[in-house]
Amino acid sequence: MSLPGKLCIGILEEDNPLKAYFRFKPLLVAEGGRYVPYAEPQSYPEDGCIRIVPDKNESFRFKARMRQMGLFCAVDLRAHPDDNDKIRPNKNYREGSQEQNAFILYSDVIHEPAPETIFEILPEAEPGVPRPRPRTAAVLLQGEALNPERFEWTADPETGERCTLHPTGKRVEPGAVQVFDLPGFGGETISFAIALPAEAPAGPAEKPAAPEASPRASVPAATEPVPQAVEKPAEPRPRQAEVPDKPWIHRDHSMQPAPVDPRLSPTQRSLAAQSGMNPRRGRSLQELIDEKWQQSRLGQLGQPVAPIQTGAPVSSPVENAVEAVRDVWNQPQLRQDLLQSLGGIEEFGASLEECREAARKLDIERHLESLEARRLALLGELDHLTLQHAETREALMRQLSERATGELADALARTQSARAEQKKYEQLADEARAAARDARRAVDDLTNEELERRLSDFVLNQRMVERLALLRGEAEPLPAAPEFESTDLNGLARRLEARFAAEGLPLGHEAALNLCACAAIGPALILSGPVGCGKTTAARLLADALGLAAVDRCAEFPSGKGSLEGDARLAALDALPDAPALLILDDANLSPAADPLRGLDALNRPQWRLCLTVQDDACPLRAHALDRGFTVRLSPDASAPWRPRRKAAAVPQPPVVLSLDIPESPLPTAAEDRVQALREALARANAAPSPRALDAAWRYCALMLSALPDADPLHIVDLAVAQRLLPPLLAGAPLDALRQLPALLDGLPLSRALLRAPLPIQL
Repeated sequence: MSLPGKLCIGILEEDNPLKAYFRFKPLLVAEGGRYVPYAEPQSYPEDGCIRIVPDKNESFRFKARMRQMGLFCAVDLRAHPDDNDKIRPNKNYREGSQEQNAFILYSDVIHEPAPETIFEILPEAEPGVPRPRPRTAAVLLQGEALNPERFEWTADPETGERCTLHPTGKRVEPGAVQVFDLPGFGGETISFAIALPAEAPAGPAEKPAAPEASPRASVPAATEPVPQAVEKPAEPRPRQAEVPDKPWIHRDHSMQPAPVDPRLSPTQRSLAAQSGMNPRRGRSLQELIDEKWQQSRLGQLGQPVAPIQTGAPVSSPVENAVEAVRDVWNQPQLRQDLLQSLGGIEEFGASLEECREAARKLDIERHLESLEARRLALLGELDHLTLQHAETREALMRQLSERATGELADALARTQSARAEQKKYEQLADEARAAARDARRAVDDLTNEELERRLSDFVLNQRMVERLALLRGEAEPLPAAPEFESTDLNGLARRLEARFAAEGLPLGHEAALNLCACAAIGPALILSGPVGCGKTTAARLLADALGLAAVDRCAEFPSGKGSLEGDARLAALDALPDAPALLILDDANLSPAADPLRGLDALNRPQWRLCLTVQDDACPLRAHALDRGFTVRLSPDASAPWRPRRKAAAVPQPPVVLSLDIPESPLPTAAEDRVQALREALARANAAPSPRALDAAWRYCALMLSALPDADPLHIVDLAVAQRLLPPLLAGAPLDALRQLPALLDGLPLSRALLRAPLPIQL
């Protein structure tokens, strides 16, 4: 079933919004007054779709028109029955490339379906209940049977993603529509009803044949007779003897009048109709010499050749008329009378229009011939490029084979070198084993507890030396580890609120609980947000509220530090007794490091916490780094009054242990069901979150619900998804899963708002 020459109904998709690429998938074809499913998707590899390219007449409004059309569209090819009229091969298509559409379709044949033609079919539900927005202006409802009553929908003014259905009072006749359930772009089923197709428009008119007119009929007759030149009568010539005809003589018919092309101008037709030795004919001197020689040869063979009668040049009546009209036109006072006189001539305007029409048709034919020549040239270039593609592919395969051979030789050389080094190290190992055997033999020689006695004497002597140095003041005693207090989540939140209030930055109780819970559950806390929202200030105030800055248990690293492997301050904290500590990495993504957490042992200590501040317009973070902890996005408070902050003296706080007891009580059923539904949907989209992220999100919900017993469980779930599950998914999920996220996050406004935020990730 070929698409050219038929009316097709299909669906439209913008498969690449960054480059405004659209594609069309045919679903139905009009045939015999009805629509039938299109059963040959293999004609358009690889997924049965056709790439849409803008026509030259709508390149400036192509994107806007395609985006306003919606899901369904109509492609009318009934006036284009040839294969390469509007559907042509895609020169950008290659096997294994990103372009998966082998053919292109020009956009001038793509139209929006007529109103009240296509109706999406939705399942019946309670009236007035919000549901996702349909893809057509009017819809039908499907229960046990199809409801013929039509419904319209109104979008929700707050979100715009859901709508409410309203009956219109109009019905659809069951015999006037067809119902189909067909697969869409992603394999989902699309249910819709479509009205029967209208009759096909008349095809393009055939090209009229050029009129055949005689040379005399194409030249208008003169209004008055033109006086001819008077010639003198020729003197009588003596009659020659008749010579019998010779069959071997080739008679010359070059002097006979040839037919005149009616497409010539009147002047050109007049010159072409003349014959004889008229100089107006434009014959060259060489032509005249050849004609004279031919006549002399005929005379030598016995054919009598009569002398050519010459006379005065024939005067053309057309030229005379044109000269007369030009003379009159040069007199401005006579132009009006000349136009009236010419208008009174019968069939003058019709003859002039015929001449113009013949010239126009000649131009059209020449243009069509040039287009055909160009088309053939393009086909030849396409064949040439196909051959070059095959030759280039073979050359690349040869180069790859040569490179693989060279790499194999290098690998063999490295293997031999590694074997030599292994042999060397085996010799060293043998020497070490011999030394160990000697040492073991020496230790075995020390019998009767001699070795234990010597070790005990060494330890006692060393302890005595350290004690004497301490008594003489030569050595300083090791600092005693500070005492850390324990508190609950509400206590931590109150300390954080007091520290923010002293800095002149009021912080709500729920925001303080959220920040403390994120810092307590995960080993890493990532603070993001626009420039000037207070990310670095929030990290420092958190260290002050926990009391870690006062006991030198907090270390701040400058911007662009990158990896902390081998840093002196980190080594100093590592040498202290095991206790809580906070590391602050300011602007951690300014450096183009692959992972800012590489080489940092803070993530392996249960009481250490790492706080990172990241910029939105710096280097993107990978999903591995975002999956190590919570990502809290800060935003400046626009409702705060416009005046300088009033700071107060902060009261020193004793250090606390950042370890909270997670309640073991089960979460509400609504929260668990919502997270389970989201997990199953993400798993089907090949974007399942990690078990570490799911455990952290569950502990966060349990901790926040215990601190806020009156809070909405779905609101707490929304916070957990937006801060723990969604950031690593945005950085590492496939493109198909990202397209499904807005629908999967329905009912989670904070998570949906995060999709529009400029996160430092690379999609």
